[in-house]
Amino acid sequence: MSADLITLNTDLLRTSVLSNPFIPHEPTRKQAQFLLLHEREALYGGAVGGGKALSIDTPIPIPDGWTTMGSVQPGDTVFGMDGRPTRVLGCSPVMHGRPCYRLSFDDGSVIVADADHIWLTFSVAELAALTRRNPEWRAARRAKRPSRATGLRSAAFVAAITDRNRRLPPMAISPPTGSLRTTAQIAASACVRKRQIHHAIPVCGAIECPNAELPIDPYVLGVWLGDGNTANGGITTADPEILDFIRDAGFGVSKRSTTYSYGTYGLYGNLRKIGLLGCKHVPNEYFRASREQRLALLQGLMDTDGCACESGSVEFTSTTRVLADSVCEIACSLGWKARVSEGRAKLNGRDIGPKYRVKWTPSDTVFRIARKADRQRTDNLRRTTRYRYIVSVEPVTSVPVRCIKVDAADGMFLVGHSFIPTHNSDALLMAALQFVQIPTYSALLLRRSFRDLEKADSLIPRAHQWLNGTGARWNDNKKRWTFPSGATLEFGYMDHTNDVYQYQGAAYNFVGWDELTQFEEFQYTYLLSRLRRHEGSDIPLRIRSASNPGGVGHQWVYERFVATGARFPFIPALLDDNPFIDIEQYESNLAELDETLRMQLRKGLWVVDPRGKPYDMSWWAGTNRYDPSTPHVYNRAVSRILSYDTASKTDDHNAYTARVAFELLPDYRVIVRDAWKDRVLGTNVPDFVVQDATRWNYDEKLAAIVIEDRDSGVTAIQALRQRQDWISNLVRAFNPALYGDKLRERPQRAALHCKRGSVLLPSPHEKVPWLRDFERDLEGFPHITFKDSIDAFNQGVIYLEHILAEGWRAREGLSHVA
Repeated sequence: MSADLITLNTDLLRTSVLSNPFIPHEPTRKQAQFLLLHEREALYGGAVGGGKALSIDTPIPIPDGWTTMGSVQPGDTVFGMDGRPTRVLGCSPVMHGRPCYRLSFDDGSVIVADADHIWLTFSVAELAALTRRNPEWRAARRAKRPSRATGLRSAAFVAAITDRNRRLPPMAISPPTGSLRTTAQIAASACVRKRQIHHAIPVCGAIECPNAELPIDPYVLGVWLGDGNTANGGITTADPEILDFIRDAGFGVSKRSTTYSYGTYGLYGNLRKIGLLGCKHVPNEYFRASREQRLALLQGLMDTDGCACESGSVEFTSTTRVLADSVCEIACSLGWKARVSEGRAKLNGRDIGPKYRVKWTPSDTVFRIARKADRQRTDNLRRTTRYRYIVSVEPVTSVPVRCIKVDAADGMFLVGHSFIPTHNSDALLMAALQFVQIPTYSALLLRRSFRDLEKADSLIPRAHQWLNGTGARWNDNKKRWTFPSGATLEFGYMDHTNDVYQYQGAAYNFVGWDELTQFEEFQYTYLLSRLRRHEGSDIPLRIRSASNPGGVGHQWVYERFVATGARFPFIPALLDDNPFIDIEQYESNLAELDETLRMQLRKGLWVVDPRGKPYDMSWWAGTNRYDPSTPHVYNRAVSRILSYDTASKTDDHNAYTARVAFELLPDYRVIVRDAWKDRVLGTNVPDFVVQDATRWNYDEKLAAIVIEDRDSGVTAIQALRQRQDWISNLVRAFNPALYGDKLRERPQRAALHCKRGSVLLPSPHEKVPWLRDFERDLEGFPHITFKDSIDAFNQGVIYLEHILAEGWRAREGLSHVA
């Protein structure tokens, strides 16, 4: 048990949660408090679930290459465990001082994670069960095992029993699907008897990327990288099949005077154009080409410098480390476990330097030429090839860590150059499952709409992730789980007020409301009448809810659970339990605000006055300004972002399309370089963004184009990403759902960094004619007609806030005057 649960180690927690086979991981401290409440009703505040933290330098594969845990942003795309692209929904600030571990895997890869990071692993027992619960294994065992119908029974009786069992076999237990375990739990059980490795992580699926426009056929490039002349397009080979494949790709082939040496027509120019002559390497665009194109590249490399082993494994050998690492990355991206080892190359018995060997066991043929392809075996491969085994978990000095939340049903995403699956991580579902081992128990979980129930990482997908393979049975028509005890867990929705009457004759021991503020008070109070139990039963009757502030039910939920003197308990998990919050940083943020507002924010932004003005122009009165006539201010900038708030119409009464340009300084402050707004027809917005981005990338420092992923912004984002050029690579979709509404939460978050002196405005000058209007909007917000410029400003500051927070801490919490 984790240390923070020791003080909560009651009989109830042990019996209903910690030993509950349907709850796959321990609750956090705040979740445990929520689960132990005895009151009839309770609210769990803040976001349920979330991610856990990895070192900020952890590499993360993305569709156009690589990024790091510290650089990924909301709206970015990463890869899920199945290899499919998935969006990043949220990112935490960088966190410090957390206990960290170094996990080493059997393929040589290493990941540093904090103690609470969650992994999907298979234990020794679960791996053994995978074997025993395999249909083929069971059939083989039955064929060998004699009948157990022995004793003083007649032959006819034994035959009848045997025939009945053959026709009506007993229900088989489903194979295990692994368990969610924290790094600390893995560390505590890394090895079992005789130092046997205890935990294994499934290898990911091949990452999915679209077909790419490649400058050279991938197979031909692979052949040249393996056996090509680095100074020209010549190929050295003794295999006629390779020459045929090159001709099939559209290149002419001619014999040269040297034995096995061939020239290729058309290859030299392409090699020179992409900078490969004299410098053999795999160009970046090939790493994220389609699966077929990556396999073709690998086949070219393996036909020249690869071999197949009788065991089913294959090897690639090179004296160039860069090329070996590239082959390893491509193999991993195709869903296989590969590793690089180093040895010594010898020629005629003489040591000529290092050599590098990449070895793995693929499930597809990685050769084209027959003599190698016929030797490769792709069936009946050992199960170990489908898992990465954790060979050690060692505590290390704490490093900066960060977590992300992804839009995948299982919460998994890939990290590291070996593409290792890792997990995001649920108080409401835990509460519903607490008493499912009692036969008469019945529970109901509600969302506003059925569509919400089935959203990625929502209640139904999460329940399937937890309960598949546990013995619980799912009825898709009734949307109900039935447990071995006979207890039930049902999922429902209430799109409309009168939907409450579909539950008129029902009775439940537990009713759970997800995102309670999306419901009307009448809907909530009506379901109170459905809370019943059998006479003599001691099952507790409970209504449990989880919600963020805002929505149609904000006021009644606030009065019932949050306000001073509220009737029922509220567990404010936003600060203490949500892993997207850096507690130390958040507390220091609150210290900057007045007492009333600090308490409001501490309770989860439940009662912030939307009529209040977030910005105080005295923050920039003679301080926190920069001189726009001094070029060195701009020259010092390390990067630039453009933040857009888009509109779709051009009439005078319609909103503007607005853009604010920010430049990041070396000390992690930003300057507002420019603010612009105009009425642009929605269909013309993408073209305008292209022109604007081209103008602002004059020094190649443009790092991001941030556009709100809503309304007209969705169309603009799609149009820009379809360009598949440098501009599309910079587009970042800003998900407004993660940061609250435009009039309250977002301005408060942005204003805090302005008050700290992290956001600089220019001093009045003829070079900044936009400043007067922008300051007028800033000072009057939100009581101004058109808020578009400030919306774009708030969005940009929030996009940069993790960087601004780092700079604030580095400057030891001091305002910095330009």
